[in-house]
Order: sequence, then C-alpha cells, then structure tokens
Amino acid sequence: MTEKVDAMAKGGLLTAGVVEAARVIVEANRQSGQDPDVVALLEDVYKTLDVRLREMAATQVKDALTFAQELMKYFTAEDLERDESVAVTKVQLMMREEFERPGGVSREALAKYLDEVLPVMDQQDERIQSGLETATTPEQQAQIVQLMMQRTKERMQIEFIRDCAAGI
Repeated sequence: MTEKVDAMAKGGLLTAGVVEAARVIVEANRQSGQDPDVVALLEDVYKTLDVRLREMAATQVKDALTFAQELMKYFTAEDLERDESVAVTKVQLMMREEFERPGGVSREALAKYLDEVLPVMDQQDERIQSGLETATTPEQQAQIVQLMMQRTKERMQIEFIRDCAAGI
C-alpha cells in the first residue's frame, strides 16, 4: 500500500482533499456500525495518507528553504541596488531553471514559504532590538547594530527572491 501512496504523491494525486475524504469515509463507516476490522483497515489507509501528505509538505518546505539559502549565496543586498547586476540576473536564471525542472521547487511553494519566513524574522528582529536597548557596553551595542544591518540585508535578499518567484 505504501508504494501506491508514494506513486499517488509523486503523481500529484495526494492532496489535503483526498486525505480529508479518507477521514470522512472512516467516520461514516464507524458511525454506520461497519465491521470493526473494516473500520480499522480504513483507518490505517487514512493514517498512511495523512502521514505521507505531511511528509510531502515538510519536504517541500525544506526544499524551498534550502533552495532560497542556496540562491542567497550568489548575490548580495548591494547587487539589488545596481542596475543590470550580473549576480541578480544569474539568480533569476537559476530560479527559472529550478521552476521548470521536473520535481524542482515550485515558484508558488518558494514564494509561500518565504512569506512565512518574514514574520518569524520580524519577531527575531524585535528581540534583537530589545537587546540593543539593554546592551550595557559600546562593544555590545556595536555587535547588535552589526547583526541588525546583516539581518536587513538578508531580509532584502529574501524579499527579492520571494517577489521574483511570484513574478516569474
């Protein structure tokens, strides 16, 4: 059964709707008084589908974030400020190739997951900012300011990749 579920997943047939339908079937059979062995079998099918869907989602998130991290190695925030930056053009090309590659990260997944990263960065930045307010030495303050500058550059890169993914 696992092989069939994997084939469904790879073929794009395993969706949240399919998993929800399996859950509804289990509940309907349970409520109708179906044989307990049949209900147990249906529940096993549902659980297998649910686990595989969650694994797929986690893999997609990991792949999207890994790809974004890889892209960030090829350009800087300063490259974004230049007209016709070779580094930025290379990153855009890499994104197009990835989006067109069978089994590659999708533009939708990349944009979605980077959208989810930005609020987390906001929370982290608030903590960093509060650290600046409580820093007691000039050295601590300088380190925190440096960290804040680096985070601003990373945010610019992430926003560029997200916007580019949404627009390609």
